Amino acid sequence: MTPTQITTSISQATGREIFYAHIPIEMFRQKSETAAKVFDFINNKGYKADIPVLVEMHLDLMNFDQWLDKVGEEKLKMLFNLTTMIKHLSINKFVRN
Repeated sequence: MTPTQITTSISQATGREIFYAHIPIEMFRQKSETAAKVFDFINNKGYKADIPVLVEMHLDLMNFDQWLDKVGEEKLKMLFNLTTMIKHLSINKFVRN
């Protein structure tokens, strides 16, 4: 899946607009050569998996959309709610001080 497909699936599952923003590799390189190498590997070589063999080995293996439907939607909604609560708590703490 492309990053845009992933964010679209998450948006549809959670009812929240999620956006993908491409960050140029040079921005990572300015902060960390190691991070740049990791992202370069993932973007250009990636991990190779023989999906049909994995499905044979793990009959309950799910693709991303299936995972979202079965467990991911609830987990992501909880995460989003938690981060929203933390943000509000941080703002309230800042305002009180």
